[in-house]
Amino acid sequence: MFLIPFICFLTSIAISKKLRAQSILNSFFILCISQYAALFLICKALALFAADWSGSLPLLPVLTTCMLPYAAALQKDLNKDGKPYRYLKTLCIASCAVFLLEIFVMNGNSLTQNYQAEALELEDIRWEGEVEEGPHYLRITGDATLILEDVPSFARCVTIPLKQRMNSDALPYFVKLTMRDDNFPNTAITVQEKKQMGRQVDCRLCFQPYGKTHSLEIKFSKLSTPVTLKRINAASCLPFRFLSIRFFILLAAIAFVSAAIEFSWHTIRYDRKKPAHVICVGAVIAACMCLCYMFSRPGVKPYDYTDTPSTRDPYALVFDALQHGQLWLDITPDENLKQLENVYSRDQRNAAEVSPLWDYAYHDGKYYCYFGITPVLLYYEPYYLIHDKLPTLSMAITFFSVWSVLFFCLALLSAIRMFTTRPNLLLTLLSLPAATLCVGVCYMMNYGDMYHLPFVCGLCMLSICLLTGIKACMAKPLPVRMLLFFVSGASLALCAGARPSVAISAAVLIPLYLGILLNRRQKLSCRLGQAACFLAPLFAGIGGLMWYNQARFGSVFDFGAAYQLTVSDVHANRFRLSYFWGVLSHYFSIAPQHTPTFPFFEPQYGHLNNYQQFVYLEGTIGWFRYPLIVAGLLCVYPALAGDRIRCRRQITLRQRRAFLLTGIATAFLIAWLDFSAGGVNQRYLYDLAPILLLCCLAAILRTCPAAGKNRYLYLVLCAVVIVTWMFSSLYLLGITNGNLMRHCPDLYNAIEEMVMFWQ
Repeated sequence: MFLIPFICFLTSIAISKKLRAQSILNSFFILCISQYAALFLICKALALFAADWSGSLPLLPVLTTCMLPYAAALQKDLNKDGKPYRYLKTLCIASCAVFLLEIFVMNGNSLTQNYQAEALELEDIRWEGEVEEGPHYLRITGDATLILEDVPSFARCVTIPLKQRMNSDALPYFVKLTMRDDNFPNTAITVQEKKQMGRQVDCRLCFQPYGKTHSLEIKFSKLSTPVTLKRINAASCLPFRFLSIRFFILLAAIAFVSAAIEFSWHTIRYDRKKPAHVICVGAVIAACMCLCYMFSRPGVKPYDYTDTPSTRDPYALVFDALQHGQLWLDITPDENLKQLENVYSRDQRNAAEVSPLWDYAYHDGKYYCYFGITPVLLYYEPYYLIHDKLPTLSMAITFFSVWSVLFFCLALLSAIRMFTTRPNLLLTLLSLPAATLCVGVCYMMNYGDMYHLPFVCGLCMLSICLLTGIKACMAKPLPVRMLLFFVSGASLALCAGARPSVAISAAVLIPLYLGILLNRRQKLSCRLGQAACFLAPLFAGIGGLMWYNQARFGSVFDFGAAYQLTVSDVHANRFRLSYFWGVLSHYFSIAPQHTPTFPFFEPQYGHLNNYQQFVYLEGTIGWFRYPLIVAGLLCVYPALAGDRIRCRRQITLRQRRAFLLTGIATAFLIAWLDFSAGGVNQRYLYDLAPILLLCCLAAILRTCPAAGKNRYLYLVLCAVVIVTWMFSSLYLLGITNGNLMRHCPDLYNAIEEMVMFWQ
């Protein structure tokens, strides 16, 4: 470690000679001496006060902190431009500040002169529950409690090295620490609770007893795979740990903000004709697409199609039915279902001890899939024709999710361009990850079951519909417009075949299309031709869906949802205007629920108990709890007022106003329809996410296209966007039983330790 300043010194000398800046050698020598002195003082302080310090600091943070001053000194001597020097000077100060912050603040609880530690061996531990004793280890296989009665008087924390074998069934487990002290000698008080997961994790639990510690109990629960421990370490404080990842994240955030200020990034307007701007936007979209693979299910492979597929994949069953030349699933229902008076009543099925195929449609003694057929037509059938194998459900979800992110980001950029031809570049770049995290793709992939494929497929088709529809209205060559209208209509039909509630969002295009039909500056034949290009594939697709519904359920408007064998009889659902208050509560206003473990919030099950009938309820987080949505709705009025900001000439002010108002109204309409027909579920909330995000971000970027005249508003909106994607990221991280944890089992505990530095 102490060679780093000298290495930096020699490297800087070599660089300065190549750049013919040899007058800076004296400054380099002074920097080298200063860095040696600073490192000596820091290491001396850590040797005296840092608990269980290893004697060295991580290489990369020290190298970065030592190298930046040489770069700043060299830039100052060259004196080519003042901005790079000021920026490097800021980075020097920031790196030193973050370096000291990591040592003396983030690890402040680990600085002491009286550090004591003791290893508690297995014979010092008493246990209860599902524990297997080995020769030198304990294997915890289920709910268990480890009891420590002879706790050292100096102990204020315990560290438990845990090993867990990771496989597809591995899930996070809970570790709770309870304590008896002089305050509660007979009652075990919970003092800390954590979730743990990972191949090798140090579970660190802290406590602050009043007087003497009588006993500690460490309780394990909800284990999916066994964990193994060999000892428990008791100490007076947590050991010192310099986290390099926290250092670089803080330094990168400061570097980004400093660069935006120093080089006036906040004043740059997005120009589609500049390659650098296009590359930046493309890189952000590509990063958002790559993010999807972090939420995909690992280790999935296609399989040979030999027999009836699994009932967990209804789309494979539909594919199988089509291969047999039929529309019903090739599964024989229980004959006792026909004897029930109301087969759709769960109570009657339970009373008759009938086990139906859960959440499939049952009609005329046959099983059907009420989910849309679009994923089968667009993915399952082509995949089988190309590979002669069937894809898994997770593969289909990943496929549509990646394309959904691409087309939704492009549709978002098109909507923004419709409202302002040159939006703020930095705010646009920040908005794309926020939209990706909020639109629901990562949430759906994290679970990845049969309920989530319709949404990602519908979102993909809706995004293509909106993208091509908006571009068609802004395009000038007539052949291009007609082609885009054709793709828009076909995509909308496919969206309706995947998830009809998502397809309703396309109503936002109605004002734009009406503007074309009513535009008398174009010939009537030209207007009718454009309308025909959109309506022909749309009507063809809708006609195919109607025939499909008629052939299965005897009605062109019956998609099969009324025949679900699920929680309740769907026939009991009604469309009532009084449900609007439930919509406002569950879909928009409900706050997250507090949890005792990181990230300390989760969706809330908010029962109003005033629905006057049964309503299916699950935990949700209302859209008004996302700062981006609230800010976007507040910006709708400024975005509607006036026409000072340059926009596309093909789109009139009245059309833009109608676009925003129609989009907001459509979001509330979808929420009311979903609540009335299905109830409350986080998946249903994402049905209105695309149109809600599209309108809110368009309003935000139209309200604040430049940072010069609206500096404070610009800062607030940037903070709103950043807080939104941080909130969404923590929400997704809190889903610890999802695919993200299967990819990165150590991620949850790493981020928890990085954030909760105060424990």
